[in-house]
Amino acid sequence: MNTVVAEPVNLNDPVDIQDAKEQMIEIAVKKYKNIEPIKDKDSLEDCFTEEYGKLYFWFNVPMGTKHGTMGATKTLTYDLKKMEELVPASCSVTSTVKKLHRKETGKGEWALVSSKNPSKILKWFGTVKPSESEIEKEDNRVKMFKNLTKGYTMNLENLKNELEVLGHTDLCNAIETITSENNSKYNIMLDIKDLGSTCKVHLYAKISKNINIIIRNLKSYIEDENKEDDKDLKKIKKYEKELKIIEDIDRKIGNSRTFNKIDKIEFSIKGLEDYAIKNILTSIADVCMNEYKNSKSDNEIDDISSKEVKKVIKDGKNSAKKLYDYAIKKMKELNIKVSQIYDI
Repeated sequence: MNTVVAEPVNLNDPVDIQDAKEQMIEIAVKKYKNIEPIKDKDSLEDCFTEEYGKLYFWFNVPMGTKHGTMGATKTLTYDLKKMEELVPASCSVTSTVKKLHRKETGKGEWALVSSKNPSKILKWFGTVKPSESEIEKEDNRVKMFKNLTKGYTMNLENLKNELEVLGHTDLCNAIETITSENNSKYNIMLDIKDLGSTCKVHLYAKISKNINIIIRNLKSYIEDENKEDDKDLKKIKKYEKELKIIEDIDRKIGNSRTFNKIDKIEFSIKGLEDYAIKNILTSIADVCMNEYKNSKSDNEIDDISSKEVKKVIKDGKNSAKKLYDYAIKKMKELNIKVSQIYDI
């Protein structure tokens, strides 16, 4: 009986077990080209075991491949201790540093999170582990403003505006982080996981088109204002701030290829003029309304024999309806007036 020797592998800072598994499959495919599940397993995802703090990936290399002419079982192993999160001594009881999956970039990135509310991201550091001095700086910045929001939200917002004019970007970001909960109505979260692929294409195209129009308009306003002999610096500053916000949204939307693969999109519209907010939200409402209206009726869906196809169509239709309702609700919440009354 042949003994299978496990081959240790190094992974690129996996976010979680699932990420580690996906990276191990990629390594195996890159090395052996053609791999198959081991006996009695239906897929490669089922070929993992955990023993003594290590993750093992078992797979077969079919006969005739470059690295296994007679066919053989191979094993890769990864030490799960390497996945332990970084919690430097400089972190306080108010925050912790963890590596998380960032939806906007699709990568595992280090983040400063609230110890009380781990879902609250205080600061993204990126894919490189932050130094203790970087973590301490951000943690102290958060603590500095921790108690200022109690009953003084408006004063804190005024302070942020003053600091922004003076160029204190770090302090402005700290205030923005602490007061984010008070601005939740400006946060947009689009769940597009179950949308049909055609609907996703149309949704991306419409949102992207309107975002590009807004960007062109703002750049034109800034250029025209700078040409004036008596240019209004305050107005230019306002336009530049809006441009930064809309360009950030554009980055998070990504391109048509990445848009079709993501499940959720999150961004903030705080600071944009009503016309820009209206353009973005009506883009979502228009596309989802058309998708819902043009979808098969419930009776037509029930007549489909394939359960899988039936589920995909029904989920896509329901997802479009939910997104439409969400966009309309946001417009009402923000007192955005629309020239058309939607009804589906």
